[in-house]
Amino acid sequence: MRQLLYTSTATPDITERDVRLIVGASQYRNAIEEITGILLFDGQRFLQFVEGAGPAITALMHRLYGDPRHGDIVVRHDVMVERRTFPIWSMRWVHLADRVEARRETIGRTIPTTLDSKVQREVHGFASLG
Repeated sequence: MRQLLYTSTATPDITERDVRLIVGASQYRNAIEEITGILLFDGQRFLQFVEGAGPAITALMHRLYGDPRHGDIVVRHDVMVERRTFPIWSMRWVHLADRVEARRETIGRTIPTTLDSKVQREVHGFASLG
């Protein structure tokens, strides 16, 4: 099982409707490809954590690199693990609030403590920026 975390920058003209379409398509395709994970969006940037079979994650990343709705993709975590952290979410979308305190509360409720500590720091750092 491969786990990968990346961040990217949304194009300036992206809308919430665009993000909803991304999430809907991801949920459908990820369910078929047995990819699970979570997507955070703060209005300008994405952070996505995905997990699944190595070839499925590689194919997903090739699609993401070609997606014109975002750029500046930076892979921050890429490891093989024994089991999933998000076994039931084909793609959970978390839209982060404007207030940093509200972002931290949302992350605290959403991210399991079993998540790798490095990934937790990345997620909390992402949520604290704004």
